Amino acid sequence: MVRAFWSYRIDDDRHDRGMLTTLAQAVRDEFAMIAGAELELFIDTDLAWGDDWRDRIEAAVASAAFFIPVLTPRYFQSTFCREEFLAFVSKAKRSGLADRVLSLLYVPVPDLSCDAPDALMALAARYQHQDITALRAAEPHDREFRATVRALARSLLDLSRAAAPSAADPGAYDALIRSASAAVPRLASSLAGFHTELVALQAPITSSLLVTTVPGPPTDLIPLTARLDTHATRFAEDVVRVDTDVRAVLGWPDSGLDTAALSGRQRFRERVTEIAAETAALSSAITRLTTTLGDIRARTPTLRDVLTRAEGALMKFTDAERVFAGWVTP
Repeated sequence: MVRAFWSYRIDDDRHDRGMLTTLAQAVRDEFAMIAGAELELFIDTDLAWGDDWRDRIEAAVASAAFFIPVLTPRYFQSTFCREEFLAFVSKAKRSGLADRVLSLLYVPVPDLSCDAPDALMALAARYQHQDITALRAAEPHDREFRATVRALARSLLDLSRAAAPSAADPGAYDALIRSASAAVPRLASSLAGFHTELVALQAPITSSLLVTTVPGPPTDLIPLTARLDTHATRFAEDVVRVDTDVRAVLGWPDSGLDTAALSGRQRFRERVTEIAAETAALSSAITRLTTTLGDIRARTPTLRDVLTRAEGALMKFTDAERVFAGWVTP
């Protein structure tokens, strides 16, 4: 049996009347035909009502030998899709299976390049992908659809027959921990910058609650929210950029490490845990500020644009904090 994880944006599947789940099922059936073995393809529509969604997703990613992300612009806007991709790549780094990402480009993504400002897009661009954009104009019985299904099943079969490394490479671990450790000071710096701007923003925002009409955005709010957004963006991008290395370092099997490496990992874990605690400590302040921003928005339409930027910055930080929490949660 071969296990694979089908990662897609449910909204994209719904918009195209189930094309993505239909394709997944067809690939599963074709694989069984040409391989004489079952392809256990995890699709989140398999979740039953009442299942613990996150636990099931994490277990499926952990057990999958292959990861099949269906790339669209909305894919990269999904927190869950991003977490799935990063979790698999992290696992792949620990086991030497980094080539087992089979990306499918379903809708063109303009910024999909190794130099993309979005760190996950840059990571995704490093993997070869198959262009299946033509399927949007096809039907399941069309020749092009069937040819795509056969090609995908054949790719999975070829990958499954490739020899996997027998053990994790200690040299790979050394490179990972150097890369991850070098990123820690930058993470701490971007977090400190965000914290400073968050504190600076609270007073003028609170003052805005005391008035019922505002002729225009207070001049101090505009640069404050711009700086807050800059630091939040930097922190979020730094977290995503180093996420796979950190997860690989912290999850590396003890049997592959000597005493010095184990001690180094423990020191790294302690530093990461400290920063994670700092991000968690800001959560309550961010929740309160988000509520306040909503109250002001309802009463003062002239502040809508500036408040939207502030809310966007807080959301970016919250998403990054969730990734950080995943590093230190057992």
